Amino acid sequence: MTDVLRLLHAAMDAAPRVVCCSGEPGSGKTTLLRRFADEVARRGVLVRAARSFGTPGPPPYWLWRQLLGDPHPLDAIGSAADPAALVERIADRVRRDAGERGVALLVDDLDLADEPSLDVLRAVLPLLRDSRVLVFATHDERWRPDLPYVERVHLASPDGNPLLQRELSRYSGSGEPPQTLDELVALRLDGLAPPVRRLLAAAAILGHTVRPPLIARVLDIDGPALLAAMDEAAKAGFVVSQPDGSVEFDSGVVRAAIVAGLPPSERVTLHRRAAEAIEELAAGGIADHLGELTHHWSAAASAGASAEAAAWARRAGDEALRLHAYREAQRLYRLALDHGGADRADLLLALADAAFRAGGLAEARRACAEALDIARRTGADALVARVALTLEPCGDSTWDSDIHRWCAEALGLSTQDDATRARLLARLAQTAVYRGDNAEAETASAEAMRLAAGDTEATIAALSARQLARSGPDHAAELAGLAESMIAIGTAQRRPETEMWGRLWSIDSRWYAGDLAGIESELPRLRRATDQVGGPYARWHLLLARAALAVARAEFAEADRLVDDAVGHFERLNHPAAHGASVGFRLIMGHHRGHGDELLSPAVWDFGGDVRWELFARLGRAFVLADAGRLDEAASVYSRCGSPAGWFLAPPAELMGYAVGAQVAAALKVADDVRFLRERLSRHRGRFVVAGAGPGNFLGPVELTLGKCAAALGDWAVARADFTTASEVCGRVGAPGFRVEADCELGAALAALGDLAGAAALAERTRPMANALGMAPWSARLAFGTVTEDPLTARERQIAALVAQGLSNRGIAEALVIAERTAQNHVQHILTKLGFTNRAQIAAWVAKRSDE
Repeated sequence: MTDVLRLLHAAMDAAPRVVCCSGEPGSGKTTLLRRFADEVARRGVLVRAARSFGTPGPPPYWLWRQLLGDPHPLDAIGSAADPAALVERIADRVRRDAGERGVALLVDDLDLADEPSLDVLRAVLPLLRDSRVLVFATHDERWRPDLPYVERVHLASPDGNPLLQRELSRYSGSGEPPQTLDELVALRLDGLAPPVRRLLAAAAILGHTVRPPLIARVLDIDGPALLAAMDEAAKAGFVVSQPDGSVEFDSGVVRAAIVAGLPPSERVTLHRRAAEAIEELAAGGIADHLGELTHHWSAAASAGASAEAAAWARRAGDEALRLHAYREAQRLYRLALDHGGADRADLLLALADAAFRAGGLAEARRACAEALDIARRTGADALVARVALTLEPCGDSTWDSDIHRWCAEALGLSTQDDATRARLLARLAQTAVYRGDNAEAETASAEAMRLAAGDTEATIAALSARQLARSGPDHAAELAGLAESMIAIGTAQRRPETEMWGRLWSIDSRWYAGDLAGIESELPRLRRATDQVGGPYARWHLLLARAALAVARAEFAEADRLVDDAVGHFERLNHPAAHGASVGFRLIMGHHRGHGDELLSPAVWDFGGDVRWELFARLGRAFVLADAGRLDEAASVYSRCGSPAGWFLAPPAELMGYAVGAQVAAALKVADDVRFLRERLSRHRGRFVVAGAGPGNFLGPVELTLGKCAAALGDWAVARADFTTASEVCGRVGAPGFRVEADCELGAALAALGDLAGAAALAERTRPMANALGMAPWSARLAFGTVTEDPLTARERQIAALVAQGLSNRGIAEALVIAERTAQNHVQHILTKLGFTNRAQIAAWVAKRSDE
């Protein structure tokens, strides 16, 4: 008890603790739990208690149904947007319960808890990091708790198995006492009257805690006979009567021994009678008993198939799916299939849906493939379409190819109605985008839009596919129209998630025009929709939209706060999107404020085995290294990207990918790549560089990147014009950080063109803003024209000449027999003294001095 109270004090200091107490049956775990509950309550801490169901088939989240009290967040679980939304609601409730005085969540027999309850416990605990919460749970000593913050307490018994010792003390038989608990329980039962044995057998089959009316219905006995048998069972120490009238076994191990000792035929009969009794007594409240009914009918079937077991398993699986208990739904659908459930194909698709939602992609694919085989054998065209629409594309080439092929097969059948064809075409278009077939995505999404008219679900699917297919910068006007249609459906039919997507699309379309004011006006509407949707995913979208706007406006402290909030929450949920979003935002902010050590480390650019991130990781890392002046390292990373002509960029990522690549190529003076990327970007003049389909990255106007390309190619007059346009545009839309960047580049171009007075005047106007925004790297570059004479040392002039000849840092080091790092430092000093940003400007400066 002392150790547990010590951890209670730690938890009340806003540091959550989980105490898992193990021991042999009968070692006193439950007694310790009850004593602790009394002590905690005496200290003013709120106590919430729960006990595992005690038999297979509890309703999903059974522990949390007991722990949370009223009003209960699980009451609205079916309307939760996703499992993470449920976790967030439960965490909020526990935080409110904890308040200032703290809360103790006490759980008996945690090892017997239902999997959905354990899944939620694992996910909730990290969200309670600053809350006064202690979880104290008992469990069998063979079970290993897989939980955060856990500390273990073991109750040891010096005198052998304590439960066996207790049961022996109740044994009054003659002769040598039995040596095992099962033998002892059997002998003690033999000493009871037949009605008492029958009562204990029925109660043991029904569970740990049983209502007397249910026992009476199973045994078909009247009230007086039942009460008399209960009294005898209690006197013998097998059960305890509870204040609510229910009967509770004194030990779960003894109950299991009673069940194990029953003849198989009697056990099967009792399971069947139990199922029938539960069906009859539950009546309208059957939803909470679906798992029990599945268990009893399955056990009644013994080794054979059972139509009843299959039917109840299917209903229980559907309920688990509705409650987002996806792994439990998988188990139940598998059980229904094992019992030969009717309509096997339908069950297979239900299993595929649950498995996909639970992350079991291999099982989902196998189930769909088997259902498709059935559809082909039976000529069920509608089933082919259902198979194709069960799974969603995820970016994996094999997976997406399967879905694409199934959609094409379903579309080849003439029996599909227009709404179904629209949904199939929409899914086909989505897979085409992921497969890189933009032409097919364009055609299929357009046809889906045409066929979907009049059917809401088909229209939503078609709009989603069309938005993905047209999410590049060339279709901003159409994107705005798609957003309006989606918002109209969401608001008219009170579907907040549909409206949320429409609002996000509307914001996407505004980014390309740099309409920051319009984005700001849309954010309150987006917030209303995300609040209604609830859950971390909706909140994630809102936070990223707000963070992107803060970055564009150079509100870096606010952007830091929003990104930390969004990414931190997703990291606690182990969501894979968290890392990519964090890196993307840090890259843009570091570009203006200076990169810390984090993004300069190779480890941060490791996105696991997801090939979709490979090009971004290389380009992004090269961009950061070039920003930091580590050009040789940047060149090494950039070279692994291959030729830009071979880059695969989905429409939403094309503009950002080419712009980042162009800026890297310009910094490295890779002329062929600069020319290619400049051509690709030129047709987007007048737009802003963003990552479409939910942009988290904003890189200013296209002219800013085009100016850097022109400068790298020595086309200083064009560079000056592009930088001038970029500066004016940034000033107009309210993007001060990018205006500072554009003015720095413009000043460098003016200096390279010999207009040192113009460069100096521009620097004087820009420096206060750069300093106010904390853009230290750009402030350091504002030295244009402030030095009228050559500021370089003889050694630096020598190195500048070698830079003008196109030598890399390594080439300079070899030519002068110095360390490569020394050469790099000299080049960086030259850039700083001259107020330049890249080696091309040094080359132009050397050429101009030669002409003079």
